[in-house]
Amino acid sequence: MLISSIRELLTGNPTYHARSPWRPVPAVVATVIIIVVAGFLATALIGSLEFSPSLPVTYPDILPLDRERIWRMAVWLLAMQTIIVLLVLAASSMFGGRVAEVLVLDTRVPGRLFLAAVVIMFLAQAVYNAIVLPFAHETVVDDVRPLAEPLESDAFWVFALALVVGAPVSEEILFRGFLLSALAQSRLGFFGAAMVTTLAWTILHAGYSGIGLIEVFLAGLLFSWLLWRTGSLWVPLVCHGIYNGVVTIAILVLPL
Repeated sequence: MLISSIRELLTGNPTYHARSPWRPVPAVVATVIIIVVAGFLATALIGSLEFSPSLPVTYPDILPLDRERIWRMAVWLLAMQTIIVLLVLAASSMFGGRVAEVLVLDTRVPGRLFLAAVVIMFLAQAVYNAIVLPFAHETVVDDVRPLAEPLESDAFWVFALALVVGAPVSEEILFRGFLLSALAQSRLGFFGAAMVTTLAWTILHAGYSGIGLIEVFLAGLLFSWLLWRTGSLWVPLVCHGIYNGVVTIAILVLPL
């Protein structure tokens, strides 16, 4: 059954349909505004910050993480993600848009295709790691090391929630939901829109190494392909959450 489901996902007809009332340029502007406003409101929520709240970020020697800073960073991150979700939902309902259609939140995807998508994601990750880890193991570890201390603190559950739920939900509905659906109706088509939105999503992870950014970009293309094949943002969203969950568990369990 699993093999047939994977074959169906790989060879079946793609079911993605873009139904956004937003034009490409206004959608890009709205995306930037959403990120900026969410960051401003999250910062205002927890007061003045004494550190750069972007993740991942390196703190060795110069800015040691204390308990207060960890909690403030965790709350900032989760607050920004929540605000992004609320703003995207509001934007998707503008100009007569229906949120479920604009964000491609189709719930009719069979469970077997969800499972096939997760298996394909893990297979792709295994191939990538087999190629990269032999010569870039330390670089990969350095990319996730800044998350180790927050995840080992008493604020770990806030960080875990932000990484496993907040990040996948906010990033997927903003980039592969709201923005991609608008760009896909332009001359770019779906694949051009997928490249642009994946590049924009990758830029948000600018703290990573070159190897890390390549992984993020390839993951974004895979999530976009899963969206195209299944016609539902729920599939890449769930895969994104599982992927982040595995990384989070690895950080907690494996010695860095």
